[in-house]
Amino acid sequence: MDNFLIILLIIAMTTAVVEDLKHHKIPNLVTFPTMAISVTYYTFINGHEGFLFSLGGMIFGTVFFIIPYIMGGMGAGDVKLMGAAGAIFGPKGIIIASIMVFLIGGVYGLLLMLITPGYTSSFLRRQWSTLKTLVLTKQIILVPPSFDENRPVLKFAVPIALGAMGFMYMKVFGYDLFPELLGDKFMIFSILK
Repeated sequence: MDNFLIILLIIAMTTAVVEDLKHHKIPNLVTFPTMAISVTYYTFINGHEGFLFSLGGMIFGTVFFIIPYIMGGMGAGDVKLMGAAGAIFGPKGIIIASIMVFLIGGVYGLLLMLITPGYTSSFLRRQWSTLKTLVLTKQIILVPPSFDENRPVLKFAVPIALGAMGFMYMKVFGYDLFPELLGDKFMIFSILK
């Protein structure tokens, strides 16, 4: 990663976190220009291959987070922010960064559940009811939260930024943990260079 992309990533992630914490939204003014600048930059530097590299990462970053978005676990801005990170990291990079984001997001979610025990017990009761219904009727019927339930809000820009910055740190300092652990068992990593 060169300095231009590092600065672009730092600006995009910092702005996204600040906006998410302040306004509960990641503006398109952060995500779309980051995508466009990244794709243009890679195209200018590496031509057709650079274009495909950046576009592929953007698509992977978006696709990985569509399902959590559909399930209501994150907002559309979070999905677009991962697409922007993917445009910078490329396909292989965004896969590794996504793993880091999901791990950090899981820890973040557990911490939120620990500090809101009332919501946690209600959430677990609802999930247990859904599971029992699935086992007994073979139908998934989600039990919605009550209107007066004080639900903690997970600001997913925080784990996205931490995961993206963590991956950037690994790239800058040559620390390539995941391919060493996976070896050649997963051919997708050699295909997605």
